[in-house]
Amino acid sequence: MSLKQVNRFWNMSHCKDSFEALINHDELLIDSIGFSNRFNNLLTDNISKSLEQTNFYNSFYQQMNKQFSNEEWEYALVEGIRKILPEPILVERTGGPAEKDHGTDILITLPGLLGKSYGIAIQVKDYRGLMSDGAIKQIQKADYWNNENFTVIDKYVIVTCCLEDDHPEEDFKDIDGVTVLFAEQLESLLKDITTGFIGLDRN
Repeated sequence: MSLKQVNRFWNMSHCKDSFEALINHDELLIDSIGFSNRFNNLLTDNISKSLEQTNFYNSFYQQMNKQFSNEEWEYALVEGIRKILPEPILVERTGGPAEKDHGTDILITLPGLLGKSYGIAIQVKDYRGLMSDGAIKQIQKADYWNNENFTVIDKYVIVTCCLEDDHPEEDFKDIDGVTVLFAEQLESLLKDITTGFIGLDRN
């Protein structure tokens, strides 16, 4: 009697509704997949779906916009940039509560000589339509990172959906050392990431 299997371990019919809900609602599972896995899955899916490069790049950019929003873009871009910047270059997400002090979502650290390092600070905004200069003011705080062994040498704002053509060039070109990458430049960056990942000719 002590070795007899308890019936409830064999019968899972009482869980049927839960199983059906999981099978029929993939979106319930999406948030449980890590950002790294989600990014790589998108790359793999698009490689298998398209042999024509132009369609591939456009599809990848469009799906990135569907899959990621707000701070999720920060995690995705960290994963992607790591694919084109080899070690010992360090790419890390620095967004969070302390961002109010340094205005930086992503910090890229480049090793220098004699123990000195250099930084590229990035602010990411999931903007659509017209953007204001708020993000530019945020990333200008990136001098927070400067010390005797570390100097920020470049500052970028990446906006995921705003089109460059909708913004006057004189308003958003290299303002106080900040470069704005609009949707067109983001798609180009994603091309670099994907071609570096799969070894295709970017052109």
